[in-house]
Amino acid sequence: MKRIIKQDDSDILTKNLNYSSRHQRPRIIEILLSEQYFYCAYTEERFSSTNAFDIEHFNPTKENPNYNTYQNWFAVCHRWNQIKKDEEWENFDMVLHPTDADLEDR
Repeated sequence: MKRIIKQDDSDILTKNLNYSSRHQRPRIIEILLSEQYFYCAYTEERFSSTNAFDIEHFNPTKENPNYNTYQNWFAVCHRWNQIKKDEEWENFDMVLHPTDADLEDR
C-alpha cells in the first residue's frame, strides 16, 4: 500500500472546502486525485478517464464529526468503496491507515 501524505497547505484546507457542501465535492475529489497522483487509496490502481471514483471517509464513523475532515478523505475507486460500504465497519480491522508514517515499511 502506498503512503498518502496529507499536505498542510492543501487547497482543501486553504480554501476551507467542506464535504457537507455538495457543490464543493467535485473540487475536493479533483484535489484528492491530484494529491494522490491519481492512485486509488485502496487498490493502488491508477485512475483513468473511465474510472468512477468516490471521496472515501476512511473511518466512516458518522457520530464523530472529527472524522469528516481532510485527514480522513481519500480518493478511491467506486467499485471498491461500494464493497466496503456493504460491510459493517466493525468487520474491518484497522491494521493499516493510508497516512501512517511507517506504512510502506510493513
